[in-house]
Amino acid sequence: MPILHELIVEQYGAFVSKHQGRLRVTVKGERVAEAPLMHLQQVVIAASGVSLSSNVIAACCGEGIPIHFVSSRGEPFAGLYAPGLTG
Repeated sequence: MPILHELIVEQYGAFVSKHQGRLRVTVKGERVAEAPLMHLQQVVIAASGVSLSSNVIAACCGEGIPIHFVSSRGEPFAGLYAPGLTG
């Protein structure tokens, strides 16, 4: 498994889940990507219709990994950060 510093999710209908210290992206039940939390610096959601589990949000906040949401044009419209990162 390659070391990813940035996980970009850009497929409609993708689901991002946490599995044994990794973030896993599945589309229609098929695994399309995995990234170890220990190496991630950010997660970018660049498609509509993407679902995140609450475990992903908790794990990213716990590890200090921001989650960015961008439009199809690449314009940011939201971001999730751990409270300690914005102080």
